[in-house]
Amino acid sequence: MVCAVAALASAADPEDQIYEKSPDERFGFRDSFAGAAKTEQSEMSDPMAIEVVEISSKRVVLPSPKEALTPIHLRREPYWSNDSKHIALSFQTGPRTWTAMLYEWDGKEFAEVSWPRDAIRKRIEEEQAAQLKALGLPESTPRKLVYEGFTALEWVDATAVKMIAERIDSVVVSKDLPPAELDARFSFVIKIRDPQKMEIADATKIIGASGYGYVIDKGWAEARLADEQPESFYLVKDVEEGQQPFRLYALERFAVVDEKGDDYVVEDGCEHKGRIPRRFVHKFPSKFLGNEMDSCALSRGVYYEVLLKVAQSGYLPALRALFALGDFDGAAADIHSYCVDEIGKFVSARQISEAQGSFSAAYRGSVKPSKSSAIRRGKRTDFSQVLAKADACARLVDENSGGAMGRRVARVPTGQKPFKLYGGEYFAITGEKDGDYLIEDAVGNQGYVAKDFVETVPKPTTESAMLLPLMGLHYLRVVKGTQSERDSPDTRRLMLSLDLTGQSGAEHARNLERMLDHDDARSLLLKEFSPARVKAIRAMLLQGRAENDKAELIRKYPLIFHGDAPPKSPAKKKS
Repeated sequence: MVCAVAALASAADPEDQIYEKSPDERFGFRDSFAGAAKTEQSEMSDPMAIEVVEISSKRVVLPSPKEALTPIHLRREPYWSNDSKHIALSFQTGPRTWTAMLYEWDGKEFAEVSWPRDAIRKRIEEEQAAQLKALGLPESTPRKLVYEGFTALEWVDATAVKMIAERIDSVVVSKDLPPAELDARFSFVIKIRDPQKMEIADATKIIGASGYGYVIDKGWAEARLADEQPESFYLVKDVEEGQQPFRLYALERFAVVDEKGDDYVVEDGCEHKGRIPRRFVHKFPSKFLGNEMDSCALSRGVYYEVLLKVAQSGYLPALRALFALGDFDGAAADIHSYCVDEIGKFVSARQISEAQGSFSAAYRGSVKPSKSSAIRRGKRTDFSQVLAKADACARLVDENSGGAMGRRVARVPTGQKPFKLYGGEYFAITGEKDGDYLIEDAVGNQGYVAKDFVETVPKPTTESAMLLPLMGLHYLRVVKGTQSERDSPDTRRLMLSLDLTGQSGAEHARNLERMLDHDDARSLLLKEFSPARVKAIRAMLLQGRAENDKAELIRKYPLIFHGDAPPKSPAKKKS
């Protein structure tokens, strides 16, 4: 991300740092932090403005766009044309809106080049009208804007730039059903003949562009069910030949890979594929920022940034879940390894040792403790109690799960530090002040967020449903992964790392049993988890069981129930 590039050179004044130079190295971008507060660690917040300067003279040749939301958020990178005479900037203008602006060098400065947005909006309107007709609704049906965005992707040549336009509106089909969405997306090319003459070419309807994980070139889109009730689901019966029907759970992320008539063709993280009526699907706006970790973690049912945030608070179950992850590849593996290595800067050696004590010596990693003043101490907030007393449960309007896109909450009560909220993270609305919501997150951070950036959602009612807002884990998606041979071993490790009792205890016991019916899951438990953890799994397996059922379980899993230390030989044979 552009802001991060500028922040790397911390030895000098951040406002003097030049980055993203033009191909001829005559011009470059510079951040402005005027009006931005510093944190207690004297780190700068997000830039309030981004301007282009002539490097030799430091003269501003393109001021920061006045239309941009502040702090400014750029999508992708500022793209230079190969002749250094044109710039395409994509940035956020409101909670639900992004735009792209084009600029051309006129000999003295970069002047804005207007392009015909209305021509693309007309194509979008025609597409949405067709979708309304398919739903049996008149064109006059009231609509609520979910998202509108224009994004510059790349310069095709020195005077032509490829762009994506998207608009999502929700409409009420029936009071008994979740709102349906009118989702229209097009790619097109803007050809700049001169500042007064533009051409739009190659306008093509697309499904989406979801970036890392689901590559933009594939034209896939990331999605969830439109119904956000935490424990609802949709049974996909129309599947490919040779596959079994499968469930998509509320809040589970999946890919839309094609469309057939009024249906979307979807694929989940377990490689199940089938068709679902588009009215039941919410497609996210295309993903232009993020990293490989975002999609890799979500495919396992993990909102990684949320889990990491809660683990850094010292919450034992989240620490244990973080250490349970270990099956990432490539860049995602590097990111996870770095985050685990750095955890000692946030939590005490005792907390780390307690979390690692759930794993066998062979699987357990080594995390060095730190003397950093950032180490968390004190009693942790019980989020379930906070949520029970809260006015409502909520999430950010922007559900992008990437860490780079987290929203910084700078306005906080006296004595508290600024913090970030992430896409997919739930928080409690506990009050209002000056037109903003007072919110509290799962680790006890409190702050004020403008109402326009917040979407209220149904409150979770059970402990298992609470795992998503509490520590960034989608319990039902994890369970689903444990029952699929195609899923990552990480989902089984996560399942074995969870402690669920009380209202969700009996449900968790049944899910554990179904998972442990597979030899590889039993082998993983005995090989990678400590005797103390195996003992805890025994207790959870017996929750809510009649005495006869308990006896049957003990006979069924002798290696788990007989002895405090499970035999080592079965695990060795399996490996």
